[in-house]
Amino acid sequence: MKRLKGQVALITGSGRNMGREIACALAREGADLVVNYRFSEEEAKKTVEETENFGVKAILYKADVSKVTEIEGMVQKTMETFGKIDILINNAGIFMRTPLKDLTEEKWGEVLDTNLKSVLFTTKAVSEGMLQKKRGKILNIADVGGLRPWPGYLAYCISKAGVIMATKGLAKTLAPDIQVNCIAPGTITVPEELSEERKEKLKDQIPLKRFGSYQDVVNAVLFLLCDTSYVTGQTLVIDGGGVLN
Repeated sequence: MKRLKGQVALITGSGRNMGREIACALAREGADLVVNYRFSEEEAKKTVEETENFGVKAILYKADVSKVTEIEGMVQKTMETFGKIDILINNAGIFMRTPLKDLTEEKWGEVLDTNLKSVLFTTKAVSEGMLQKKRGKILNIADVGGLRPWPGYLAYCISKAGVIMATKGLAKTLAPDIQVNCIAPGTITVPEELSEERKEKLKDQIPLKRFGSYQDVVNAVLFLLCDTSYVTGQTLVIDGGGVLN
């Protein structure tokens, strides 16, 4: 039985990587999709093709979610196409190195607008229809960087900490009709330029002694979308226990 059959999901930043894996998982469960991208058009087209193999309808929409007008255009197009949005996953984000000495107003604005502003204003646009129907689920993708400071990535960590707090505030604001939760992945992908020695040291710091996978994140997404209706305002950390250290 497809647990999301008949539902419509809008997933920001779903053209590739983790966003693509989440999109495919939702399609496998029967959800129709809006695949959003900013730069990766060819990869996003492949995501649409892959998800449609599961017998669902998927549309492609280019939008820079750091800009409110583009968010509103995407939501309007979704409503025109499907007539509703049941699920919103705020996945789009950028990971930019910003130690204090190199931080500029431009870099700060780019990171905060893409990672945090987009969450608030996409939720604002989508939740209007959800509130009318008195149902909906919203998932925000944060990062353990929002719980543990990384000096080399100050703006990123601050933005993800904001996503975690936004989740709490939005959950209270949109209750009881809409559940808003957050997922904070740990080390899922490792830069290729890292030496094997460095990778092993990083892995050794994780209590479960392994890096995570996109499937670990997908499993958490499906749990919050399909397996519970009594969780809201929470952040589920998927990091093998890394934040314990």
